[in-house]
Amino acid sequence: MMFIGKQGAWALSADGRKWYRKKRNIARIVVVLIWLVSSAVIFEMYESIERTVLWSEISMACAALLIFSFIVSYTCWVAKTKQYVKSRFVWLLAVFLGFLVLYIILMLGLALLDIAAGPVTKQITVADRWDPKRGGDNITTTDGGRYELFSEKVEMRIGGTYKVMIFRYSRKVVGLEQVAP
Repeated sequence: MMFIGKQGAWALSADGRKWYRKKRNIARIVVVLIWLVSSAVIFEMYESIERTVLWSEISMACAALLIFSFIVSYTCWVAKTKQYVKSRFVWLLAVFLGFLVLYIILMLGLALLDIAAGPVTKQITVADRWDPKRGGDNITTTDGGRYELFSEKVEMRIGGTYKVMIFRYSRKVVGLEQVAP
């Protein structure tokens, strides 16, 4: 808080606006509200592994957006006010961080679509399995679909036919039952 003017007006920022009227703070409030509302919907509509998958996606996306909101606003502030910093580099960094924020917003949108649509049950045959040592646990099906296994403990063999429960937009397998070996 700072004291401004002869009249003794107290303000929370240099331009006289309240803290909740700044664009970046409004965006942060919206992100927290999205997280709270979607968490309530997830805990009301889903059980067990579906709840875990959806809540982790929503929570990670909202946390990343909150963290990036501080980093991007600080980077833009440095680019605008500091004379001794190479401003082209800082603006390039701000643009790069902006693209990362857009990607996180896309992932948040996919998670919200998964919440609305729910999981679907599908029968698949595994054509290829990604080596988990290479950075993920993914499978490719004979019909060309590529899915991510949520749990590392899931054992799916190449050539096996499975009845799986997947989230359509994030392409995550959350439940399975073997039909044929």
